[in-house]
Formats: sequence, structure tokens, C-alpha cells
Amino acid sequence: MHARARLLLARIFSLAASFLTVTTGQSAGLLRLENPHVAVEIDRQSGGIRSIRDKDQNVTYQLPGIGFAVTADTGVLRAEKLLAVKAGAEELELQFAGSGLLVDLHYRLKPANHFVEKWLVIKSGNAKPYFLKEVVLEDVANATEFTDIHYHDDQSVWHCPINLFLRGEKGGCFAGLEYPYWDHELRGKTGFRLGYKPNYPGLAGEVNTSEKYFLGVYRKEGISRYSHGPYPGQRPTSLVHWKDTGLFQDFKNQRIPAAAVDSEVLDWGEVWAMQDFMREVLPDLPLPEEGYWVWQNGWWAGLFDPQPAIIDRLQAAGVHDIMTAHTWYGRGNHPGAEPYLSQMRIDPLGFPVDKAVAGIPGPAGPAAGLHSPHQVLLDQFKPGQFTPDFRAPPAMQQFVDYGRQHGVHVSSFSLPGIWFDQKPEWGSLDEQGKPSEYLFGRKVSCPACDDYMRHMLAVHEAAFAKYQPRWWGWDGRWMSFWEVPAYRPGPKGIGADPCFAKTHGHLPGDNFYREWKNIQKFLAELRRRYPNMCLEQYCGLKRGGPWALQHLNADDGYYETNGADMNRLETWHNQNDRFRPVYKNYAALFGEDSRAFQFNVIATLSTTAYCQIGPGFKPLALKENQEFLKTWRAWATANLRYLKVKRDLFECPGYSLIDGSAHIVEDRGYLFLFPGGFDRKIKHTKTLRASIPLTRWIGLNENPAAIFQVTEVYPHAGVERGRYRYGDEFLYDMPHDSAVILSVTPAAAGVQIQHTAEKTPDDKVTVVTAFSPTAAGDSIQRD
Repeated sequence: MHARARLLLARIFSLAASFLTVTTGQSAGLLRLENPHVAVEIDRQSGGIRSIRDKDQNVTYQLPGIGFAVTADTGVLRAEKLLAVKAGAEELELQFAGSGLLVDLHYRLKPANHFVEKWLVIKSGNAKPYFLKEVVLEDVANATEFTDIHYHDDQSVWHCPINLFLRGEKGGCFAGLEYPYWDHELRGKTGFRLGYKPNYPGLAGEVNTSEKYFLGVYRKEGISRYSHGPYPGQRPTSLVHWKDTGLFQDFKNQRIPAAAVDSEVLDWGEVWAMQDFMREVLPDLPLPEEGYWVWQNGWWAGLFDPQPAIIDRLQAAGVHDIMTAHTWYGRGNHPGAEPYLSQMRIDPLGFPVDKAVAGIPGPAGPAAGLHSPHQVLLDQFKPGQFTPDFRAPPAMQQFVDYGRQHGVHVSSFSLPGIWFDQKPEWGSLDEQGKPSEYLFGRKVSCPACDDYMRHMLAVHEAAFAKYQPRWWGWDGRWMSFWEVPAYRPGPKGIGADPCFAKTHGHLPGDNFYREWKNIQKFLAELRRRYPNMCLEQYCGLKRGGPWALQHLNADDGYYETNGADMNRLETWHNQNDRFRPVYKNYAALFGEDSRAFQFNVIATLSTTAYCQIGPGFKPLALKENQEFLKTWRAWATANLRYLKVKRDLFECPGYSLIDGSAHIVEDRGYLFLFPGGFDRKIKHTKTLRASIPLTRWIGLNENPAAIFQVTEVYPHAGVERGRYRYGDEFLYDMPHDSAVILSVTPAAAGVQIQHTAEKTPDDKVTVVTAFSPTAAGDSIQRD
């Protein structure tokens, strides 16, 4: 071959190799999925994983598992009859038959991922109906690679399962189901079994796609994350207060036990691996506007009287969206029922016609109107008269119209569980056959009922078509689970509250799988129809943990918060217990004055990729705060790619004198630092000094030759804080009562290392060290 031709061919093969980052292959009865980070070997006959290799750490973990086990009314199918094997660029598919079923076993390994996913596609082999009883996606026995197999849930009182950590010497594996209702068995350090019990009747010809199993690898870092969940715990702290939060709703009789959940220690490498995993399976969804989006929560701000001045203030601050303080555009008052919906006509869709001018309810309840002497007519309609279009009360319609004229979009929210008088058969029933209730006697329907969920989609569509909201949220019971036991009637507290109806397509007392699938289908369809609408959930899906966020932009964390410090506490646990991406976090701006409002703005930039204004609406009346918000929104928009990644540097806010986070992409980004106790107005007697390693732990590329420039962005913009080599310790003395932003960038070529010396004498300093190992969890440093 001519030399030039050989060179050209070599270049072609080289270029092709640079793109072909996932390979599949077969050898000695094994199938293989491989990318630059991991290699997975799969038994060709059973479809079971045999091993996973961490190529970065050069270690292989033997995992003698199964392909699957599916139990139906027709029998149990394992690897009875392999029909075919198909290999794609990133996937393997193995087709099996037996026990009257056809099952396609899928594996997927994306080019940059450190984990593989596995799922089944199940259907009848004879086009007859089938009853799906149980699905087992992994069953590992006789593993010898691990020192411990640790079960991890979301560290909340709802105990949603997240994953298993299979711990080894240099690191280990993480495994789990992307589903909140596991049926699992742990076998010490030698194995585990993971599956679920759908108890689902499949129709003739119906295809059932299983929940996903995942298996990945992680690197052990040797530094510990300690957590006892977002609760006070047994370690007292004076840096935060729990008053004026929604925490007390989560406990029967509003009594918080000293240990609401068991304390837990994880290696930070375990946490970061699961955070990377969640970034892949929980997508960053679009929002109504590009950049750092901000909206006003009318309920949090107490804006029950929809006056034009509200719109004027938001317009002056550059905020283009507000959620009404009332449910369904003024037709109800949370958490009460909305007669306008419960008394509607089902088929054809029709909304009641008001007898007279419908008023707007006040915050004291449906009977307390705002526009006195107008009577509040929330439940007085003309008998038998309906209109096909959804209509807000006149006062709210005027508010919506005024907002449109001034560039402010008015959205609303709702409770997801609604009882319809014309369809009592849709209702959720308790063990005695009585309608299930949410707060204060509000009856609810069963989301496992297909007809109910189809109707709910039509109701939302009617409201959306009329008012074009850019945001929508749900707050109230959705999953059949009492999340706020303080309000649960009777002796029962937190826990399941299933539906016992016999006509919804589920077994009496077991509607969990079907309602989960219906809720996710409902949200997926809304997301498809309105891809740029912000969708949020508050109470209602907390038992679903992070798995509930597939089609949602965020939820409200754990409970109602009370300020910047509690926002950071909750989002710390969201990320390091639930492993949620920062762009799925929720935070509301608080602040009674300019100082607090501006601190809240900076703190919120570190915790979310968009935010809402809560009680901070009050100081937004001042020009200085309007301009402050505009300035930092513009900064956040320019730096949004950094704000969408986050690693917490210290212990949980409230349990560390300094808390903060790193937002690094490759070799540059930002550090945020906060003094503990801001909301409690705590005055520290010593200067707080942060000690932060400039290493891969904060997200930097691992490069010992790199030199970085650290520069202050806020509050002292442009002040240089030194030049440091990769691996150096960066020290920074905190200003009193101020948040801090520092930039980390590659230093100019040829510059010298220059550590900026802090001026405060060491005997007047308390040093707070990032990533300080705290296996006992006691790292509160006291002056």
C-alpha cells in the first residue's frame, strides 16, 4: 500500500476510534459493554452481569448475578429460552421467551458514564392478558470482593430507597432501582436481591417496561460525609432555629424525636459518584426564560389581594412571573377543596356557572373575602348550568389582564388530589370502604384510576389553554402516603394509606405501582405539551424521593423553610443524602430588610439554578434591592454553567461555623462561603477562617502542575487573593455577616506562586477546614 494511503487510512481509523467510545463484543460465552471508564461482562445465556471493571482505578468487581426473574400468573420466566442477541452502539438486547411471556432484556452504557443501566420490556407471548406479580432485576450471591454492602435511603422520615454501596478497598460499586418501592434482601457482604412487586394486570397486547436497575463504580476518597438527615438530631446547635418551618408537620403530635433518622457516614467519593449518576437520570429541564430565572410565590408572600401594585413591583425588579396565592386562579384556598372543580360536569367537560360575581377568598379561609362588601361565592352556582371554558373570578381575571399588559405572567397552583361529585367511584377508599381524606376532611380520588387521571389531564389543559401559565405546581396528597402525620386523623402517623377500591385496576390495598406509573405518565404528558413550563411539586411526592423528579423542575425539599440558612441546610441534604442535582433544588428568597434580602440573593445563587421570591417580596419595594437582584441575576445568567454543578465544602449548614460550596467546571469556577448563624444574628467572637484544598475534591481536574488565580467577586469585587498550585491549601478570613464569592481560574503563564497571608492573628481565629473527616459527626467548633 502506498505510504500516503496508509497514512490516510490510519488517520481515518484514529478519528473513528475517538468517537467509538462504547464497544460491544463476545468471547467465551460472554457479552461485553465497554467505554473509557468501565467494562461490563454479561453472561450470554442468562443475561446476568458477571463483572464490572473500574478502568480508572484498575480494579475488577466480580458480581455473580442473574439476568432477571419475572413472575406472572402464567409462571416464572428466567433464562428459559434465549431467542436472539442484538448489539448496538451503546446497548445490548437479549430476547427471552417462556411461561407465556416474551421478555427483552436491555443494557445501556453511555460513552462518558461510570454506570450501566438494565431494564426489561415484557409482553404476553400469546396476545392474552397477564397478571404481573413480581420483577427481580438482580440477585447476587457469593460475592467476595466487598467488605460491606450498605443500604442507603434518603435520610428522611419517608425513607425512600436510593441505592446500595458495595464497598471495597480502593472504592466500590453502587447499585439500585430507579423506583421508590423496592422489594429487596441484603445478604451481609456477599450479595443482595433487588426487585419490586407491581401486581399489575397487563391487557392483551400491552407492553410493560420495567423500572431500571443501575450498577456503577466509584473511587474512595478517604474523607467522610456525616448526616442525620435534615432534622435537629442529637447534636445541639445554636446556628439555626427550627421555629417557623414546616418540620413539625412531619411528626405525630408535632414532637420531634432526638434521632428522627439514624445517623450515617459515607465516603465523599460515594456521594460524588451518586451525584454524577443522578445528573444523568434526572435531566436539567427547560424553563420559561433563558438564564437565571426568578418568579414570585404569591402564597409565601401572602399576596392574597391581587392588586395591580404587585405587578408594578415585580415589573420594576425585572421579574416576569407570579404564582397566585390561591389555588386554581382564585377558585380555592389551600388546602381546602375547590367546589368549582368538585361540582363540575365530567362529560362533556363543563365548569359551573356562578350565581353572582364570585369573590376572592382571603387568607383566613373561604368565608373571609378580601373585596368587602362583595360576598365570596365559591360554592354557589346555577343548577345544571356549565361552561366549557375555565373561568377565574373577575378580580383575578383583572389581575391576569393587568399582568399581561405589563409583561408579568400570572400562574397558579393546585392540590393534585380532587374529589368529583359526579364520579364517587374514582375516590380512594380506606379499609372500611369510606372515602380517604387529606387535610381537614378533604376527600381525594385515587391516582391509580386511569379514568380519573385522564380527566385530571383534561382539567389542567382547560386552565392552561385559558391562562397560558408559565409555572404550575402541586401541593397536597398525590401518592397514597401520609407525609404530614401531624394532621392525620386517628392514632396512625406517617406511612402508607392505600386505596382499597376494587374497580381501579389494582388489588385492594395495593395501588402503589399503578398510581406511580399513572402520575409519571401524567407529568410526562404535561412536559411533552408544555416543554418550557416550570413544573414543581411540594407535598405529595416526597415518598417518591428523587425518582419523582424525572419530569419536574424541582420540589420544595423536605419542609417549609424559614430563611437563607435553612435553605442551605435543606439543599445540603438534598444533594448529599438524596444526591439531587443542584438544578433540581428549590429555594425561596427571604429577608425583612435590605441586608437580609441581599444575603438571601447570594445564598440562593449557591443553592439553585433558578429561584422563587418568597417573603422577600417586601424589601423588593426598595430600588436598591431591585437593582441588586437585577445585577446578580445577570451575573448568574453569565455563569449559569457553573451554578448548575455543586460540591459542598463543609458539614451541613447549621452544624459548621462556615458552610459553602464549590461550583467548578474542569479548571475554573467559583467558591461560595457563608458564616453560620446569619439568620439568628449570631456574633462570632473570633474571625472565621476557611481552609479549602485546591484539588479534585472541589471539582478541579486532577493536574499537579496547574496554577490557579483566586480573586474575590463579592463583597470586595476584584481583590486578588493569591496564586496557588494544585493541591495547595487556600485560606480566607470571613468578613462579618456577609456572604462571599471567590473565582478560581487558571493563572497566566509564567506567574509565580503567591499565597496571600491573612492579617488576623492566629489566636483570634477559628479555622474551619473543608472536608475534615468527621466519622463521629462532632465537628462543631466553638469559640
